[in-house]
Amino acid sequence: MILPLGFEVYKPKEWLKPGEVYQTKPQIAATMIRELMAMGFQLELVLADSLYGESNCNFISTLVSLKLP
Repeated sequence: MILPLGFEVYKPKEWLKPGEVYQTKPQIAATMIRELMAMGFQLELVLADSLYGESNCNFISTLVSLKLP
C-alpha cells in the first residue's frame, strides 16, 4: 500500500476566504519538504517539473539551501 506523507490543497486566489494567504504550488511544495525534514524524513531526491524551477519563490534555491538534489 502506498500512502502520501502529507498533502496540502492548492487554492487559486479567487477561492480564498478572508484571512487566507495565497501560496503558489512551488511555495506549498517548499513548505511540505521543510515539514517532512523537520519530522525526521531523510529525502534523497526531489523531482519536479520546470514550473518549479521558474517560479517566483525559486523552488530550486530551496532545494539547494536544504542540500537536496
